Amino acid sequence: MFAFDQKRYGDSIPGKVDISYVLLSREVIYILGRDVNAFTFPETASRANTVYYLPGLRALITGDLVTSLTTPILYHGNIERWITQLRELLARFPGMRTIHPGHGEPGPAKFLITEQMNYLTFFRGQIEKALDDDGKVTEGERRAIVKAVEDRFPTYRTSGGFKKRADLIRRNIDWVLASWKVKGVEAPKLADLEAETSKK
Repeated sequence: MFAFDQKRYGDSIPGKVDISYVLLSREVIYILGRDVNAFTFPETASRANTVYYLPGLRALITGDLVTSLTTPILYHGNIERWITQLRELLARFPGMRTIHPGHGEPGPAKFLITEQMNYLTFFRGQIEKALDDDGKVTEGERRAIVKAVEDRFPTYRTSGGFKKRADLIRRNIDWVLASWKVKGVEAPKLADLEAETSKK
């Protein structure tokens, strides 16, 4: 997604970054006199998700692993792993009070994690229900999933450059189905995504 983001956002995304240090998972670094604990999760919201816990502030910086009232992008499709990792966040950082998410405003840690799990669980359930009868998701069922998600989470904003939340939800359906290897479903390609999100 890097080249796509750079094209979309221009100079605010650097063309090349020299890496002077690779931060290891479970490593503790010191910034302005504060301990910062790094922990890396495998592929969910991106190829790797590193979160940073500041115990002195009881704050967790999560990147896109947690969003605040924002429709997540399920490009990597691994919804089950994502839910598992959110549960692990609660267990691994019991003292956290505030989350600084990848999208949206900072908020109470337990609320934001629980809300993210609720969203992903509900979304997965809607797809599973559509697959139950014949093993595929029809166009009518896609529309029903979009409506159900929008009704259940009415205040969620869109993300990823999608102007309409419904379009992102539909893409998320495809990404999840492709990750489940549902017959006849291919994951949307980045070129298609770029074309779609750049429409006026």
